[in-house]
Amino acid sequence: MKKLNYLLVSFILITTACTTKDKTDTDVDVESIRSVSMKAAKAFNEGDHESFISFFDDNAILLPENAPSVIGIEPIASHYSIYFETYSFKIINSIKEIQVSGDYAFEIGGWAGSLNPKDGSTQIEFNNKAICIYKRDIDGSWKIYRWMYSSNEAPEEPHTPEIP
Repeated sequence: MKKLNYLLVSFILITTACTTKDKTDTDVDVESIRSVSMKAAKAFNEGDHESFISFFDDNAILLPENAPSVIGIEPIASHYSIYFETYSFKIINSIKEIQVSGDYAFEIGGWAGSLNPKDGSTQIEFNNKAICIYKRDIDGSWKIYRWMYSSNEAPEEPHTPEIP
């Protein structure tokens, strides 16, 4: 009977050890994702288009506000090239939450700041919320896999003409 109990306890301990992800690993992943997020914002602020795009997975999908989805790394690079050619940026990245599950993770947060036209015209201020899904790359690094954002500001009321 002692031997059976010993085997049962051993089985439970081994099974638990093999199925429970180490909290330290998750903490490392969270910090890695936080680093990617902050480095992407830094690349944006520095006007470094190439570096910014390097944080995206080849099969990434961008879901911008009031616009069609942008699917794949090349279309995303093209989408952002217009911004990098036209504006300089002052962005503050706020991360509210990061959760990891295996080779995927999500970040909830937002970017606030301004787009500053290079032609000297009036800057455009914004305050966006976002959800970003990350995917672990084959080399173990984290890449932006899906990114959706929209404004925190209420849309302006459309002008309704008065009917006489």
